[in-house]
Amino acid sequence: MKVWLRSEWLRSGFPLYKANEACGVKNASTRKYFTQCHLWYFPPPDKMGELARYANLHGSRTDKPYFSLDGKMRPKWNHIHGITNVWQEPAVRGRERIRKKGLKSLHANQKPLKLMERIINSSTEICDVVWEPFSGLCSATVASLRTGRSSSAAEMLPEYFDIAAERITKERRERVYYERKHAFKSS
Repeated sequence: MKVWLRSEWLRSGFPLYKANEACGVKNASTRKYFTQCHLWYFPPPDKMGELARYANLHGSRTDKPYFSLDGKMRPKWNHIHGITNVWQEPAVRGRERIRKKGLKSLHANQKPLKLMERIINSSTEICDVVWEPFSGLCSATVASLRTGRSSSAAEMLPEYFDIAAERITKERRERVYYERKHAFKSS
């Protein structure tokens, strides 16, 4: 994506610094969206739309619209993970935190489902299989089920495995209930 984004902008005939003007910022576009180093990240949807609009309005004449994969203009940009290359989520608390009697938590490194869903959405397609070795409480497996993926997991510690199996069974039941409820409403 990094190479494609940069090449599309350069194809428009503009120097890289013009991306700042397109996005209405001083230096952020060139520095973040077109850098070739590890600090690169995909522009947020609104900035991606601004880059595409600017290139298509003011760029070199072309038969193929800029920033299109299939030769057609995109009506909107809605990629959910184009925020930054550093994601932060608070530690798991409240109802999501799995507890053990007498302790604050069963597993000290339980991953937030929201973070796991973001990772899975940004790196897989619906129906892909997510592999979760050393699964602990199977947060990636639960997140994969919530996002329409399949999953395989492995955990050696029986204490974690048993809770993870319950968690997966509960998530599958909730998915079936949700799907049936929506199927009934739409019929």
